[in-house]
Amino acid sequence: MHIEEKIAAKNLTESRRWLNAAAQLRPELPDAERVRRVEAYTRQIEAHGCIVAWLPPSEPRRPAYRSRFADGDVLRRER
Repeated sequence: MHIEEKIAAKNLTESRRWLNAAAQLRPELPDAERVRRVEAYTRQIEAHGCIVAWLPPSEPRRPAYRSRFADGDVLRRER
C-alpha cells in the first residue's frame, strides 16, 4: 500500500470515528414518542408491506453548527 493510501485510510477511519461519536450525541426520542412511531410504522407495513410515509421529526431540528454570523456579526460594534 502506498503512503497516500495509508493516509487516506487513516483519515477515513478517523472521520468515521468522529461521525459515530457525533451520532451518539443526538437526543433519544421519549418512550411515548418511540412507541407511537413504532405503532404507526407497523400499521403501514401491515397495510402496504413497507413504510410508505415517514413521520416528521418530533421537534424542529436545529443545525448542528451555528456560526457566529447566524444572528449577525457578533464582532460588529453597536453605534
